[in-house]
Amino acid sequence: MTSYDLRFLKTVPDDTGHDHVTCQSCLSVEAGDETEAVRKATKAFCSQRRVSDWTIHADAIELRWALLSRQDVRRESAAGDATPPA
Repeated sequence: MTSYDLRFLKTVPDDTGHDHVTCQSCLSVEAGDETEAVRKATKAFCSQRRVSDWTIHADAIELRWALLSRQDVRRESAAGDATPPA
């Protein structure tokens, strides 16, 4: 399984009418692929917010592979592979 970091984002205007993207929540999940990661994260987000639809609090989801810690990079570099899976 791969670790994914997901951010739930919402665009909101400031007092001058300019839009800004704000992060409503950050979650990390273990999943077999991106689709499963989004499914798990939206379920957790809805549970945390006690809503049935994540779009009540966010406009978009940003998904990234979870970054390896320095210790993980050293350990995997010694093994010869410190790149995220394709």
